[in-house]
Amino acid sequence: MTTETALTPWVAIVDIDRFKSINDTFGHDAGDLVLRQVAAHLQANVRPTDGVGRIGGEEFLLIFPAQTAQEAAICAERCRVAVASHRFTFGEQKVGVTISAGVAARRTQSIERSKLLKEADRALYAAKRAGRNAVKLGGSASPPPKAEEPRKLAS
Repeated sequence: MTTETALTPWVAIVDIDRFKSINDTFGHDAGDLVLRQVAAHLQANVRPTDGVGRIGGEEFLLIFPAQTAQEAAICAERCRVAVASHRFTFGEQKVGVTISAGVAARRTQSIERSKLLKEADRALYAAKRAGRNAVKLGGSASPPPKAEEPRKLAS
């Protein structure tokens, strides 16, 4: 069984794209609202056995205790689409917010947590370099499948 088909612990580091500009433009109350709503979207799009936590600033950690690479990537992609589909309201303005995520697996029991998080962090920065609003897998796993984007309604 390969890592991509074996049930393996996976983690994802999720970062809110351009979060500083939200705080600078709309104020810290708006930033706090975005943090709470992004957390709610993340929690709503993972399994009850998965974990979601804020690890600092505008970064979150998703923990998938036993999934395949494809399942972990699909879950992270589902979170990305959920956040990108939501319009955040600040006063009279509705604003789109996106996230980027880096996903990594604990392929052996001997891998240290710090190395696992570094691999997820490297994948996160690959998503940022690719233009943001993306999910990237660390290591040798296949690229994540794209979730279907919600259809835009004609005005």
